[in-house]
Formats: sequence, structure tokens, C-alpha cells
Amino acid sequence: MNDPLNAQRVLEALVEARRHRAACTVVTVVGFAGSTPRKPGAKMLVYSNGDAIGTIGGGALEYEICERAQKLAPSGETKLVRIHLTHELGMCCGGGVDILMESQAYAPRLLIFGAGHVGLPLASLASQADFDVTVIDHREELNTPERFPNVKRLVSDPADVMDTLLFDKEQTYVVILTHDHALDERIAGYVLPLPYRFLGIIGSSRKREMFRKRLLAAGHDESKVDKIETPVGVRIHAETPFEIAVSITARLVELRRASGES
Repeated sequence: MNDPLNAQRVLEALVEARRHRAACTVVTVVGFAGSTPRKPGAKMLVYSNGDAIGTIGGGALEYEICERAQKLAPSGETKLVRIHLTHELGMCCGGGVDILMESQAYAPRLLIFGAGHVGLPLASLASQADFDVTVIDHREELNTPERFPNVKRLVSDPADVMDTLLFDKEQTYVVILTHDHALDERIAGYVLPLPYRFLGIIGSSRKREMFRKRLLAAGHDESKVDKIETPVGVRIHAETPFEIAVSITARLVELRRASGES
């Protein structure tokens, strides 16, 4: 008999995981043959870091499934597997169990600070490259649905996105390219203490060194400051706003693929 409280815990954990955009895999027993520790309907949820909620019977079977589910979590894929309960798994049931694994992956989030000449094509290109794009700019005449038809979120106040729910050390990418150097620096100061995968700022090497000195003087972590990419983008000798946006998008895709995200 399956435990309804176990299923409830798994479903509650899934709701919370979706709220936080945490990659995970829902594991469900969907069939069996012979004698098995849990019957169809037994569930568990496995996060990409290996943590798990719920159980499908424990022991070597659960350990094997947890390893598979953890690897599957970032992929967004669904798999149906049959596990034979053999002595190699430390089980003498002699049966088999069919497991449905449904990974819950999310498009990586890109926060673009600046709705100007580069921000406009960058938002379009990044959306087409399957990033979940948010554009932040206080200039309401620029930050409009008409200019950004493919962007889900347009925000006027940077403080409105400085929320840990929007930041994730694996799936949040930040590009700062406002119209003002002082504003770029201030936003970088807001972002640095938060978790993120990548932080890039438009500008020159001279700007990078100037920002580095000021951010370190403000007490920010040196290792994080040194990872800020300025100039941002793949080196393709870009000159026009569109070319710069292409170079930045290429860099974002490069990083995403290197980290194994879908």
C-alpha cells in the first residue's frame, strides 16, 4: 500500500521547487512484476544536488534511481526505465519495477539591465536562444512591450529584481549595459552578493579596472569581482549595437552549454 502522506510531501516539494525554479526529477513507480517493495503510485522527488523528498522503497533500488534522477534533472527530459531487482542490487525479491522519471528543468534566466541600443537586440536574440529574459530600465519610454514583444518581464526599478527568488548560482545570467557608468557600478554592487552563474558589464578594459578598484574598496568579494566579464561578449570585433548583442548572446550560449544546461 502506498503512503498518501509521502505523495503529498513530494507534490508540496514540487510546488516549492517550481517556485524557486529548482531543477529536479519526479520519480514515480508506474508498474511492477513479481514482488517489489513499493507498488505503482509511489513517488519521490530528486533535486539536481542529490537531495531527495519521499521514497520509493529505500535500499539499493532507491539509491540507483536517485543517481539516475539526479543526472536527469537539468535536462528537461522524461524517461521510462525498468529495474530488475537482482542480488546485485542487494534485493532478493526477484521482481522488476517500472520507473517514470520526469525532470523539471527551466530556461536559464537572463537579467538585462539597460533597454537601449544594445539591450534591444540582445533581448530579442537571447529570447530566441531560449533564455528567460527580463529587461530592467527606469526609462519607461524605452522599456515598453512594443519595443520588447518577446520579453515576459519589463521592470522599471532595479530594486524590484534584487530578490533571491530571481537569482540562482547555476541558472541566472546578468548583463549590465545601462546608459550611465555610475549606474552600471551601482547595479553591479547590488548583484555581487547574490548567487548567479554569470555577470558581464559592457565597457572597456579601463572601465573594468576602475570598477574593480571601487568594488573591492566597497568590500565586495575579490573572487567574485575578478570573475566579472568586461568587456562582455565573444571577441568578434563587434562594432554596431547588433554585433555587440550577437557577441554577448554567443558568450551566454557558450557558458550555458559548458554548464550542461539544456
